[in-house]
Amino acid sequence: MGIENTKIGKLLNHILEHILTYWNLINTICFVLVGILFSLNKDIFWGKIHSNSLGWWVLILTIISSGFYIIKQSNYSSSIERIEKDKKVLEEKIQGLENKLAKINSNSIEIVEIHLAYLFQKLGLSNNERITLYKFINDEFFVLGRYSTNHEKRKRSRKSYKKEGLIFRAWNESKYFKNNGIPASSTRRGKFKSGYYKIINAEAPIDEETVWNMKMKSRSFYIKTLKDLNGLEQTSIIVIESTLEKAFEESTIDSIFDIDEEKRLVAFVEKIDWDFPNISNAKEKGFKYGKSNKHIGLFVFAIPKS
Repeated sequence: MGIENTKIGKLLNHILEHILTYWNLINTICFVLVGILFSLNKDIFWGKIHSNSLGWWVLILTIISSGFYIIKQSNYSSSIERIEKDKKVLEEKIQGLENKLAKINSNSIEIVEIHLAYLFQKLGLSNNERITLYKFINDEFFVLGRYSTNHEKRKRSRKSYKKEGLIFRAWNESKYFKNNGIPASSTRRGKFKSGYYKIINAEAPIDEETVWNMKMKSRSFYIKTLKDLNGLEQTSIIVIESTLEKAFEESTIDSIFDIDEEKRLVAFVEKIDWDFPNISNAKEKGFKYGKSNKHIGLFVFAIPKS
């Protein structure tokens, strides 16, 4: 264990961080002591020294100390001003970087969605269907792209999707398909709970409120995980869904969404560097300004907006 983790080390660090405060306090005490010594006006320390003589020595040393304190305080104030200027410049750079990342991110999403639109047409999907590509990041599924000819079905009710429901079941099983046995959802909560939600939850446990708030309550699903280009690790997942029962057949999609199509999508996923730390958390992860030091760190996270 280093000395910095001991009580003495922590005390020394505390003193160093508040050195100007303690320095000023000591100078104040010394000036009070000078007043006391001059007020005594007699021999002290068993008659070896007169209080006035000691008072003069203490006064001179205190004046010198106060002079150094003023210089140090002035330098400290200048340092704070420089730090504030540096902070403003860095914040402007961060904002500029954030804007550039947003533009890059927007262009990346557009490229992915153009390919999803191509797949949508190739699969012969209709206004009742949509196709979505997710990336698994930090234990959640983020939408990399979504396409449907129905604009309402392109909308997203959440920014990220937890490890639950049919997506998570497919993630664990590599693939999930179902196109019958799921009733149409009701706008009445009680009927919804005993009907649509009951079946969906039986297929894969999921929170009732989450399903209730879904913009698209599908009845046919084709969900398949995608591995990296080396075929070693699952990195993303594609979901083809429809509000109609028996909207498509598994064998039909398999024949069109073949190995080559999978590789094209995986290439998109891997070429786009989605996994950055969140820029909104930059200050929490190292963007610090202190009295005795200055340490600055920058982290960036580009995630598609919902």
